[in-house]
Amino acid sequence: MPAVVTVRKELNTPRYETPQNIKESFEKPITTWTEADLDLDRTKIGQAGSPTKVTKVYAPTKEVKKTDFLPTDPVQAVSKLLSQLD
Repeated sequence: MPAVVTVRKELNTPRYETPQNIKESFEKPITTWTEADLDLDRTKIGQAGSPTKVTKVYAPTKEVKKTDFLPTDPVQAVSKLLSQLD
């Protein structure tokens, strides 16, 4: 599905909390909502209601790539590149 996403440069700027706000956050209650609180249909939430099904979980194989540096002399660099194309 096509999408256009725009962001501002400040998006990645961290916002630091004050020590007072951090202290107050430990004293505030944490509200927990259940599907009953939100009046949700159990068949449409969680793993049973998800249209996505995981069929396989695996760790990808690590690919090691060789880095080859070219000479700084342009003639030698072109020569080396051409020899690698053969």
